[in-house]
Amino acid sequence: MLNRSPASSTASHNAHTSSERVRQETIAVLEEVAAGETWASEQLDSRERIVRHVVLPHEWAPGSELTPPMKLRRRSIGARYGGLIEGLYSV
Repeated sequence: MLNRSPASSTASHNAHTSSERVRQETIAVLEEVAAGETWASEQLDSRERIVRHVVLPHEWAPGSELTPPMKLRRRSIGARYGGLIEGLYSV
């Protein structure tokens, strides 16, 4: 039988609670994205509607995918996410 100290039990509980919080936040973000996609699609012509999308695990920041004035760095995005982008169009 395994005896757990209160400290290890608390750490395990905190890790589970943190994991559950991240899961709930992820679900909330995905629901918000879906709602925005639905709203946008209703505003657009059928040729312009969003058919597929990918939610990345991080925000784009100036210096990598964005310039300081927040414009897209297309070459950088193409190099980093080219496979993902191709996958969206190949389905």
